[in-house]
Parts: sequence; structure tokens; C-alpha cells
Amino acid sequence: MIQTLKSWLGKFNSKGKLTPKFEIEYIPIELECEVRDLNRPKEFDLVIVNDDITPLEFVLELLQKSLFFDKDRALRVAVEIHSSGKSHVFSHSLETIEQLKDFIDGQSNKYGYPLQCFVEESI
Repeated sequence: MIQTLKSWLGKFNSKGKLTPKFEIEYIPIELECEVRDLNRPKEFDLVIVNDDITPLEFVLELLQKSLFFDKDRALRVAVEIHSSGKSHVFSHSLETIEQLKDFIDGQSNKYGYPLQCFVEESI
């Protein structure tokens, strides 16, 4: 995320869609949204850490395809990762968060980027 935000905003086409440069797969798990319950197991956060090598375009596409974020939410999260050094991007069960982490790690390795993410217990 070393390039400035302005330079990456130019990567959107006339319909506001990101012009993809990578062919990141959609994550092969289904995410369920539930109402919180006191008896529900603990939740965990997926935290993505900033680095100076992974391009913003890759992070945006990864957030859109792995977490189904729309482009505005993906951009807000990417900017938070860049400006704060990390971002808690998603909360769910430990099993789901570990699957997301493995998927993101796999996609990052596939394209040779050092993007790091980790699992943290939700507060």
C-alpha cells in the first residue's frame, strides 16, 4: 500500500468498478450473520497488517472477493490498514476466521506479496 490513494482511485473504470489486475478466487465458504446470543461461542477478529510492498489494488480486490465488501467499504478498510498500521476487518467464529486467514495467506503467497493477517479474540 505504498502508492498514494489518489493514484489508485484512477484504477476505477467509468462505472466505478475496480479494473482487476489479479484473478483472486472467491472464498469457498458461506458466511452467516446471526443475532448475538449470550450462549454463543466467543468471536474472533481477522486483523490485516499494513506493509510497504503489497499494492492497494490487491488489498481492495482481496477484501471484495474474500469478505464480499463493496468497493467503498473495501477502500475505507484499506485506508484504515494503511493509516493505522492494521485493521480488524471481520469478526466471526474461530473456525471461520481461521479459514479466512488461510485463504488470504494463500492468495498473498500466490502473488508473492507479504501481506500479513492474524486472528485475535474479540473484545
